[in-house]
Amino acid sequence: MACSEQEIGYTKGDLCVTIPPLRSSVLSAAEHVGPRQLIFKDLSTVLPSFEALKGTGFVPSAIDDSLILSDVTFPELPADILVAQANFVQGGCILATNFNHCCLDGIGVMVALQVWAESCRYVQGDLTATCSWFDPESFNHSLPEIIYEREGYSRPVEEVDPGVWGFLPFVPPDDYPHPILNDTYTLHHTDERKLPPPPPLPLRTKWPLDPHPDRMKTTQFLISSGSLRELQDEVMADPEAKGVITSVSDIVQAFFWRSAIRARYQVATQLRGESFGPDDMSILELPVDGRPYFSSLLPSTYMGSMLVMNRATMPVETLCSPHTSIGKIAFVLREAAARITPSLIHDAFTILQSLPDHSRFSTANMGLDHMHAMISNLMLFQTDVISFGDGIFGDGGSPLAMRPLIDRGNARFRFLVIFPMRADGGVELVFGTRPEELEMFRTDEEFTRYAKLVDTC
Repeated sequence: MACSEQEIGYTKGDLCVTIPPLRSSVLSAAEHVGPRQLIFKDLSTVLPSFEALKGTGFVPSAIDDSLILSDVTFPELPADILVAQANFVQGGCILATNFNHCCLDGIGVMVALQVWAESCRYVQGDLTATCSWFDPESFNHSLPEIIYEREGYSRPVEEVDPGVWGFLPFVPPDDYPHPILNDTYTLHHTDERKLPPPPPLPLRTKWPLDPHPDRMKTTQFLISSGSLRELQDEVMADPEAKGVITSVSDIVQAFFWRSAIRARYQVATQLRGESFGPDDMSILELPVDGRPYFSSLLPSTYMGSMLVMNRATMPVETLCSPHTSIGKIAFVLREAAARITPSLIHDAFTILQSLPDHSRFSTANMGLDHMHAMISNLMLFQTDVISFGDGIFGDGGSPLAMRPLIDRGNARFRFLVIFPMRADGGVELVFGTRPEELEMFRTDEEFTRYAKLVDTC
């Protein structure tokens, strides 16, 4: 909920966690015994069987997001931290969850799901499922600040390289001490290399933005394991990759960024007669977990937000040019990621501590009519770390698939998702497209060489 202005250390836009009285969280016994945030539905006569859904690869068009989770995606405050709905179909269950992103980041959500699943195993009689790996301070949102002060990372904000703003989802105050939108500022210290100036972000007046009337359709493509190997071999042999690109994750992200922007670029230039100059940039935002960089004292199971934005930029024309290789783009991504260090994370925290207003929030991917994107990369996440036990479910209670509900953002963001790698080694790309953009994907020879359309809805 929104913090009271009377709280010590209050800053405009601050939020806090509060626990309401138990009676307000539980429905009457006549309705349902249990928290109102935990809902179940019998959809066995509404949705196909679990085996049928599995046979289609759990494609987005098979399940309406609003059917399996009716909670409002962007609720007004005060808001629940978690609302979940267990949807039972013939032979299985679809567990849909809505975790409030103001309270938990993506890693925090995965930790929460593992704790939930292990607790279910304990209830079923597995006395070893005690969550001994889970640090009891993991939900203490004051922990980073305590560690930051204790380990002496604090320093005057005037000494922080202003390029650090490029890794934060905030717009600097108008009276910020450095001219950060050009490359002429002078540092007050010389122990670190100078970061590039942050890309300019528009200041949004509200969060989230109002939905765009021309909402997009959720579209899914598949890069097969064979095509992925072919793409990887081509990039690793590319001299523009400079011998440093070995990560298949970098390669898929580069391929996805270029393909998504090129489809929009072709619509803009071929259908709308627009043109782009060398100063028209595309910004790719890649959320990065800051936990490993912050401190050894911060538990790996810390659930609050510790994300920074790895932002890579390229001129739109260069990114979309057939003369620009995937290897070159992957190198740009790797170069940007290499700038994330412990000192950068500490400096980012210094900036956050100095902000007079936490409501000046902005990301490049907000809105639909631009050439930017954000990628949420779940490619290397292994779903078997989540196990609800075999007392009720098969396969040890591990999910056979995990699917972010991106349809809810299709009128507000340019949000691209790489699903966890399939058992056969294939990779699924899911994002929102407009009809004219989808047609550009269909006719893009480079894209269709590696990726095949699976579903759109």
